[in-house]
Order: sequence, then C-alpha cells, then structure tokens
Amino acid sequence: MTLKGLAPGSQLHVLLSDQGSRSDVPAFLKKQGHSVETSITAEGALALVVTKSEG
Repeated sequence: MTLKGLAPGSQLHVLLSDQGSRSDVPAFLKKQGHSVETSITAEGALALVVTKSEG
C-alpha cells in the first residue's frame, strides 16, 4: 500500500465503494496503529483520511 512510503504523520486519502472493504480496511489500518477518519461521499463511497503512525 502507498502508506509504506509515506513519512510518519503524513496523510493518505482513500475512497472505498466495495462493501467488504468499507469495514475491513479501516479496521486493519487502526489495528496497525494509524489514525483513521471516515465520512461518506455524495456518491455513497466511504472516504478515509489515514494519518500514518510513528511506528
């Protein structure tokens, strides 16, 4: 994932439309220690703002 190449504290914006990914991806990222903010777009996709953790 692109997140590996980012410096700690950097943000990655992700759009998810697949129903399975909408729950799996945020849970995985949080388990890895990253901060995840979510919102729903006008088109119904799940928008994530992921802030890379220090570790």
